[in-house]
Amino acid sequence: MNLRGLPWQRWAAVVIPVTVVCFLLALLVPAMLRARTEARKTYSRNNLKQIGLAFHNYDDVYQCLPPGAIVREDGVALHGWPSPIVIYFYATPYYQFIDYDLPWDHDLNRYTYCHTEPPYQIPDIDEIATKDGYGLLCYMGNPNVLHRNSSVKFDDMTAGVTHTWMAGEAAGNYQPWAYPFNWRPLGKRLNDGPDSYGRPSGDGAFLLMADGSVPWVSNKVEEKVLSDYAAAPPVANADQIAVPSRRFEYSTSIEEWVIDWIDLDKNDDEGWVASEHIVTDTRFRSVIFGSKMKSTPERALNTADVRRVADKFPKANSLQRDFVIDDDVAEVLAEFKSLAFVRAQSLNVSERGLAAIKRMPALKRLRIGEARAADLAALREALPDCEIRAHSVSED
Repeated sequence: MNLRGLPWQRWAAVVIPVTVVCFLLALLVPAMLRARTEARKTYSRNNLKQIGLAFHNYDDVYQCLPPGAIVREDGVALHGWPSPIVIYFYATPYYQFIDYDLPWDHDLNRYTYCHTEPPYQIPDIDEIATKDGYGLLCYMGNPNVLHRNSSVKFDDMTAGVTHTWMAGEAAGNYQPWAYPFNWRPLGKRLNDGPDSYGRPSGDGAFLLMADGSVPWVSNKVEEKVLSDYAAAPPVANADQIAVPSRRFEYSTSIEEWVIDWIDLDKNDDEGWVASEHIVTDTRFRSVIFGSKMKSTPERALNTADVRRVADKFPKANSLQRDFVIDDDVAEVLAEFKSLAFVRAQSLNVSERGLAAIKRMPALKRLRIGEARAADLAALREALPDCEIRAHSVSED
């Protein structure tokens, strides 16, 4: 036996497999990274397709695109274009709680707007929310079609829907999707700083066109192509596209909410629950009735349910969704000392119920699905500082 050959053989038995493994990794790892990059690009492209489909669904209902920003005559900015189209992504009850008469950052809107929306996120971006908890939007709109109090129609796009862009991937300086001013000019180059359009990979960007297509635009594209896109009619003026000078700080996690809840139907897996959501910094307490499943429970909410909520959450500032205010419910509501906002399905009260509601000095806003004109008039007279609105008003 050749004893000198044994050490070499032992080394060969180790070195050869390691060399083979390293060679295979050198071949596979770049391919895996490319595949992951392409998958994330496809995900972002599909997000823009969803946004484009939501724009078209909105247009089917309202015969125009959503306003880029809803701004009151006194200059207060309320909401932006991502808010009214989010309901077209998937069925969810939360977005019926957005109060479009109040600013986006009002406590009543905060719980909804602190949700992160996957169609508004680019997978390569670690930041998902602002420091104060609002979910981020990683796509910006075309200011010519989405600007202050705009109502642009597809017919206004005289260059053609295939040559008019609507939104694109933002290179940086992301903003909350609830923020009213989510647009920026296209510019002459992509990936030209955080205020431009571009991908984290830095090699181009996806743009959403008005016909719903989402082409890839490389950094090597000629400036004339981007200039033609930017100049495609309609063209907004400087006042319409003006935005405040504001920058948001980011977080890689969503805000921790203090949440408590009560099961109103313990023996029914498809029954009602009531949950209290507390804003951590302002301590605003919002109670929402909801179903355990996606479908609405068969039974209606009743006085006993509202009573249990009053006993469990006596400091509630807001109470919302799907209950009827009759005389008995009104008397329970009058026991809340801090209840400032109520959203109910309908109002059906006599003098007793009206008298109970009048004993709610903290009430500032009352939203009703259906109500009688006489009841609304009596409440408005008794509660002049309370903003009372009904979706449907009957005379009887």
